Amino acid sequence: MPDNTLGLRPGDWVEVRSEAEIVATLDENGALENLPFMPEMQPFCGRRFQVRARADRTSMAKLWMRAMDDTVHLEGLRCSGAAHDGCSRACALFWKEAWLRRADAPDTVPVTREHAVPAPPAATQERYVCQATELGRATRHLPVRDVRRHLAALRSERVRLLDLARAVAIFVYDLLMWKLRRPDWNTIRGPCTETPTVSLNLQPGERVRVKSRQEIVRTLDRRGWNRKMEFSREMLPFCGKEFTVLQRVERFIGDHSGRMLLMNNTVILDGLVYKDLVRLACPRQEYMFWRECWLERVE
Repeated sequence: MPDNTLGLRPGDWVEVRSEAEIVATLDENGALENLPFMPEMQPFCGRRFQVRARADRTSMAKLWMRAMDDTVHLEGLRCSGAAHDGCSRACALFWKEAWLRRADAPDTVPVTREHAVPAPPAATQERYVCQATELGRATRHLPVRDVRRHLAALRSERVRLLDLARAVAIFVYDLLMWKLRRPDWNTIRGPCTETPTVSLNLQPGERVRVKSRQEIVRTLDRRGWNRKMEFSREMLPFCGKEFTVLQRVERFIGDHSGRMLLMNNTVILDGLVYKDLVRLACPRQEYMFWRECWLERVE
């Protein structure tokens, strides 16, 4: 049985074990400690990668902060969605240490991003199962008072001290606003009763500029949403800056429902991920979704 506790740290090199070795660690549901090993992870078996961060802390919508053991994220490895009807979410993959072994040298084969395969827009299953949908079962509640685990993030997750300090300040301020019964203080409110949609048909590789805050606010309703998608505080610093389109988002699997959700006129921009400062800078690094009405092409 592979060692479940390697004590990996950011920067360590590891080799993903063979598929047979990994299968030997899985239960009848294809999971280890309720975390599935997905078909999208099989192409990485036998190859070497660098640890990006430990996943001792993670986050999930509606469940806030979660704790996990003996699990890491590997640099650059995200789910292609190829085995899940082309889910476009591109989640960072979770790797149990039992699926890895230490390695002394980097892989000589460059990592290339696998794009999701085309698929019919309609969901073909009642409920999809992936690491995102099972994250609640594979983790446990992480209380804010677990100070040691949060401080360990400076070393185990490569969280910058400035980001952690900002995250703590945001948490304290959010708590104060909640006690003052102002839970929507952080909403970027807009004037719309019916939010607009714009179709730019952006494609991977195109350059875009994020519109100004004032222009984006004009597309939001009083909840800060455009067609049920939030424009969040973490997106504000990118207003007025230029980025490259990574991929379109046309369908993705919801964390809690496990159902395929369809989406129009939305893209992911290369490199723009959540630092999760509202959850004490957890390292999951989910991509931000950008409505095309918030963007403009750069010729």
